[in-house]
Amino acid sequence: MVPLVMLSLLTVTAQSIPYDVIIVRGDIYPDWTVATAYARKTGSMILLLFPGQNDGEIISMIEGLSQFKKNVRVLVVGQPNAIPEDFYRKLSGIASAERVGGINRVETSINLATYYWRDANSLIVVDGLRSELYLPALLLSINKSAPIIYSSNGSLPNLRDLLLQMSSVKTIYVVDRSLNNRTMDDIKSMGINIVELGSVNVTISSRPTEERQTSTYLIFLALILASTLVLSAVLLLNRRKGKASNVLQFFSPDERRIIEVISERGEIGQDDLSEITGFSRPKISRIVSDLVDRRVLERERVGKTFIVRLTENFISASGLAPGKGERSYEHTQNDED
Repeated sequence: MVPLVMLSLLTVTAQSIPYDVIIVRGDIYPDWTVATAYARKTGSMILLLFPGQNDGEIISMIEGLSQFKKNVRVLVVGQPNAIPEDFYRKLSGIASAERVGGINRVETSINLATYYWRDANSLIVVDGLRSELYLPALLLSINKSAPIIYSSNGSLPNLRDLLLQMSSVKTIYVVDRSLNNRTMDDIKSMGINIVELGSVNVTISSRPTEERQTSTYLIFLALILASTLVLSAVLLLNRRKGKASNVLQFFSPDERRIIEVISERGEIGQDDLSEITGFSRPKISRIVSDLVDRRVLERERVGKTFIVRLTENFISASGLAPGKGERSYEHTQNDED
């Protein structure tokens, strides 16, 4: 009983005290989408982290804020494989930091909603693998003041537990067939209204009293997207100069190792990655799944295992080519020894 009471108190506290800053990985757009929706609800500032690129600058910004405001509260969206633990420790030393995340984009969206947005009257459900629906879902979230939850293969994991935790939800907006009929029937059986939005109907008009506020926020979104385009242009320029290693700096050392191995071989069995890298199979599975989610890798089932390879988009953006992977300095050094 006591642990349940403590969890309830923590949840109430998280919902009642807004965060000053929300930090999310800048190149993981599913996390960025749900984090931006929550920032809009709370009026929080949002900062984009690119590990190995702007860690120090973000820490400096939080330090500067703490000189002008007491008890700076920061919410970090993403597990350690997205937002590195050493960065989080530095952040916790200068501000009151909390972390929310999951093993994949679906779990991250559910945890953010159930721990920090439990008072919502409605939910936005969108297919977690359809990036073309992220911004429409975000606009709908702004309009309805509702959290975004990602579906997977047309369903929601632990559906009844989710809706029991978010007992105030009366309506679920389903964007462009993101739930299958069986899941929608289960939701209706719990007395919750379903509103299906086709791709044309996703465009939401603001009420007159909200026009200025929404317009300002859309400008904010445009600035973030512009900064992302600038980053993409820089990456493309580096690729043309043959500096694929710059792109790899956006990944953790373990992620870089796996990307390098796959790049050197063109494609490889997922089980073989464990033997080559020395990583455990659960670790390989976790990292590969995350890189698949981020459109860095694609995998194909062959028999009882998977074949993994770099995606065409990542090859184009990074300059890496199958069979021509660049190895990091430390690996090259070890080979020479």
